Amino acid sequence: MTTYESISDIYPNNFPVKIIGKNDPGFADDIFSILNSSDINIDYSHDNLIISKSGKYVSLTLNVNVVSRDHFDNIYKLLYASPKVFFIL
Repeated sequence: MTTYESISDIYPNNFPVKIIGKNDPGFADDIFSILNSSDINIDYSHDNLIISKSGKYVSLTLNVNVVSRDHFDNIYKLLYASPKVFFIL
């Protein structure tokens, strides 16, 4: 396990971000569009899309390159501005 001297030592780094929303066609494309329009660097090799058992919801997990705490907060704000996003973990 890695230990850090201070919170600033963890940036820049890739962080997994799980975005949960209604299972609508184009959900993932909309999320990618939001992040790409803000020049947010995504590692697409590790993206993961899972549909709930009921088929009503979808979760999209992405590894996002985050350069600072403010950058991380901005990513959350951008995603939560979308009416398609219910939760972010």
